Amino acid sequence: MVIFMKQYMLLLAEGGLFDFDATLPLMIVQLITLMLLLNIFFYKPFTKILDERNKYIQSNLTLSQSYLLEAEQLKEQYDKKVVDAKQQSAKLTSSAKTEMQELISKRLSEAQTKANTQIEAAKANFEMQRQQSLKTLEPEIQVLSLKIFEKLIGTQLKLFLY
Repeated sequence: MVIFMKQYMLLLAEGGLFDFDATLPLMIVQLITLMLLLNIFFYKPFTKILDERNKYIQSNLTLSQSYLLEAEQLKEQYDKKVVDAKQQSAKLTSSAKTEMQELISKRLSEAQTKANTQIEAAKANFEMQRQQSLKTLEPEIQVLSLKIFEKLIGTQLKLFLY
């Protein structure tokens, strides 16, 4: 065991895992210097780039949200205008239909009235011509009637006579 202790002491004296001598402060200074240099030349520019990128993304996100809000408002206005236009179109169509129906009814009643008056005038004219024809033909009718009567009676008398 004494031998083992001697070997252990030799290992400790030669330097083991950690040596606490004059190189330790030098290593600390080197580590701090490396950290400062990395911070100055790498981390600050890198974080600056990341911050700028984050600001750019945030500004674009804000801008896109405002565009989206504006687009939604424009869509609502468009939808409202479309609905108003459809309602106005329906009103115009119904008023045009009503106006057309009234015009058709008016023209139809005027045509019906005109046709009725023309029919009545034609009937009156026909009746007047009939009366005139009867007046002018009345003497001829009487003459023809007498001739027919004479022929009928004369033939019948001849039949009875034979």
